[in-house]
Amino acid sequence: MRSRSLFIRDESGATAIEYALIVGSVALSLVIAVKFLGGEVINLHDDVAGAFDINLPGTPGDGASGAGGSNDPPRCVQVGSNCKK
Repeated sequence: MRSRSLFIRDESGATAIEYALIVGSVALSLVIAVKFLGGEVINLHDDVAGAFDINLPGTPGDGASGAGGSNDPPRCVQVGSNCKK
């Protein structure tokens, strides 16, 4: 009978279950956030990468390779659905 009362008063298993529920809810929140915001993060990355797009020596359009030059189409930075030149 004494071991039964000790088992009922022991709360160490409940603490482990609480931590497991917290970890599970954080993981679920991360999955949901990535699902809904993943496309926005990719678009933001592409916008920032496009803003830093430069002609390096030896690439078409810089005059060093003989290709491109003034016949290159104007470059633009994609901002949302608009193109800013």
